Amino acid sequence: ASGGNSPLVPNISGQNKEYLIVKLKEYKTNKIQHPQMSMIAQMLKDEDIESVSTWYSSIKVEVFDPEKVLVTNELD
Repeated sequence: ASGGNSPLVPNISGQNKEYLIVKLKEYKTNKIQHPQMSMIAQMLKDEDIESVSTWYSSIKVEVFDPEKVLVTNELD
């Protein structure tokens, strides 16, 4: 399992809602194709696409470079 980090599978968590709506509709109509995403999107009604997009866009994703994070732990 890739945990959503595979370059072969679109990562939709934390994306902009409007972007997700457009992309899911493009998968649904085969304007863009991906074996799993197209199959799933074709099962969704427009109101489902709206709901899924709202939910995925609400996920907060924090990206940081661990090389640039300074952590200090001072014990008193």
